[in-house]
Amino acid sequence: MRVYMMTDLEGVSGVLEFDDRTSTDAVAQKKRTFHRRLLTGEVNAAVAGAFDGGADYVLVNDGHGGGNTILFDQLDERAEVIQGRDRRRWLPHLDASFDCVFSVGTHAMAGTPRAVLCHTYSRTVRPWRLNGKRIGEFGVLALVAGYYRVPTVFCAGDSAACTEAKALVPEIVVAPVKEGLSRFSAKQLSHGKACELIRERAAEAVGCVGGIPPAAAGGPYTFRLEVFENSFDPEKPPAGGIVIDPTTVEYTEDDLLAAFGRFYTV
Repeated sequence: MRVYMMTDLEGVSGVLEFDDRTSTDAVAQKKRTFHRRLLTGEVNAAVAGAFDGGADYVLVNDGHGGGNTILFDQLDERAEVIQGRDRRRWLPHLDASFDCVFSVGTHAMAGTPRAVLCHTYSRTVRPWRLNGKRIGEFGVLALVAGYYRVPTVFCAGDSAACTEAKALVPEIVVAPVKEGLSRFSAKQLSHGKACELIRERAAEAVGCVGGIPPAAAGGPYTFRLEVFENSFDPEKPPAGGIVIDPTTVEYTEDDLLAAFGRFYTV
C-alpha cells in the first residue's frame, strides 16, 4: 500500500496569513517558523494515520512555496519527502505505482466565498477553468492522479477546501480543521485536536482504497486561465493559445497533462 501525500500550508489550522518567504523581519521569520511547525504536525498526523490504516510506504511532497516548508528534522521518520526548488514537475514521482493520494493543508480555489487564503497557485490568478468548470489546486492534483488511475482518498484543510474536494470526489474522506469566516479569519480546531482528527480520518481513508474511484475528466481538454492584470495581446497569442481578452487565454489539448502543462509541468 503506497501513499502519495501532497502538502500545502494555507489549509493548516492556525494559519490565517499568506506566507512571507522573502522578509528578513524577525517577526515574519518567527511567524513562518510557527506555521512550519503547525504544518509538520498535521503532516505527521496524516503519515501516522496512513500507517495506522495499513500503508507500507508514504512519500510526502512538500508542495508549498519553495518546497522547504516542512521541518525536515521533525518529519515522521517512516516517510520519505520531496523538498527543494526547480523540480521540473509539480508532482514529481506521482505515477501508477501508488495506490492512493492524500492532500494535506489544502486550501480552496480562487474566488471561493469564506475560504481561508483561497487562491489558485498565485494570488494574481483568477479561477482556472477546465472544460468550462472552475478548478483549483486540489482538482489538478486529483485529476493528474486519476490520469494514472490512482484515487485521491483523503483531504485535510479548511471546510471550503473539503467541500471542493467532495464535489470532485464524492466518496473522499475529509478532515476539516477550520471553517472560514472570511479570507483571513476562521473558527479553528486546536493544533492537537486537528492532528487527532487528521490521523483518525487518514487511517479511515486508507481503508477506503478500492472503494473510491479515481477522479476523471473527459477530453479534449480546454484549459482557460484568467489573470487580474492585462497580460495577453490578442494580436500576439501564445503558441497554441487563443486570447479571449487581455486577461484571458485558452488552450485545447487532447492530453490532460499537456493541458495543465501549459502553465505547470505536473
